[in-house]
Amino acid sequence: MEKYAREMFKPLDTEADQLYRFTELESLTLLSICCDVLETTLRPIHAIIDNSMSWFQWNPHIQERLYKEYVQNQTGFTATRYRDFYGRPFMKRVIHEFMRQYSEEEWHSVTAVCNKGVKFDRYQLPPGTTVVNFCPLKTPGHGIKENNFSLPKPRCACDEIVWKVLAHLYTVVVESFVVKPCKSEFLTSFI
Repeated sequence: MEKYAREMFKPLDTEADQLYRFTELESLTLLSICCDVLETTLRPIHAIIDNSMSWFQWNPHIQERLYKEYVQNQTGFTATRYRDFYGRPFMKRVIHEFMRQYSEEEWHSVTAVCNKGVKFDRYQLPPGTTVVNFCPLKTPGHGIKENNFSLPKPRCACDEIVWKVLAHLYTVVVESFVVKPCKSEFLTSFI
């Protein structure tokens, strides 16, 4: 990613210790670079989901469970409590349900691939947790599992990995390059 960024952005000649400068629009391009790297890094997860999605689409138990939760959260008091969660694309909910079935060991093996791909070794599941009890979910009849995240609160473990890796990629670039102050609301809200 850094090699690509060096090819894309102009060097600074004024200060020897500063390599490159990003303008506001270039900062948005930088985010797209991070996302491209992220997509490549998480390709094993995408492959697992793609290979299993046909099972999900035809599994009556999963269909019934998702539909009941969807209906419950469209009516009454719960519609207000959970509307932010269920406002997300429905397919993400299906993917989330699939990923919750991983055991802790399986999930660690997936994250290990991600860690190796971006040289990011700080993300680990807390000891003794599983994907099921790690996910800060909003589900009918249950409270929110609170976690102290410095980044925006994720909705599932998959989101948590995405935010962590994206933050790492962005931090690496910021440390290596000079970034002009960016007033873009999109960039501020995204990071």
